[in-house]
Amino acid sequence: MPLWDYYYQFEHYRPVVEIGAARFARSAEDLADHINTYLENPTLDRANRRRLVELEVGVPLGQSSRRIFEVLKSIAH
Repeated sequence: MPLWDYYYQFEHYRPVVEIGAARFARSAEDLADHINTYLENPTLDRANRRRLVELEVGVPLGQSSRRIFEVLKSIAH
């Protein structure tokens, strides 16, 4: 099994692969191609990246500080 396939199977990285939130380079040429592609079209995979953020964060980013405060407050009591 190639090393990159091994790493992409880790539980914390699997959603990135499954959702399609990033492109994966398996060579220096792939990396250059992906960088150039994103520079040409920064919106590429945007919807998938947004889905990943929503999956990982779970709380709208603007409310995360408030949520942290509420959780810490409940732990303290």
